Amino acid sequence: MSALRLDRDVLHYGNLTLQRSASPTAQCQPFISGQGDNWVFSAAAPTAKAPGSGAHKKTGVVR
Repeated sequence: MSALRLDRDVLHYGNLTLQRSASPTAQCQPFISGQGDNWVFSAAAPTAKAPGSGAHKKTGVVR
C-alpha cells in the first residue's frame, strides 16, 4: 500500500504522479459530463463483438 500525498494540484501515489487538468482531453470527453469542478465519469459503452467470436474452445489447445 502507498499513501496518497497532495502537493498543490499534483497527487502522488506510489510511483504515479497525477496532475489536475483544467479541462478533459479529447480522448476523455466521450465519457465525461459536467463543467467546472463538477465532472461525472461514466463507463465506456460496450462494444459489439464480431459474429462468431463467442466463447468456444480454441482448436489446437491441449489442456
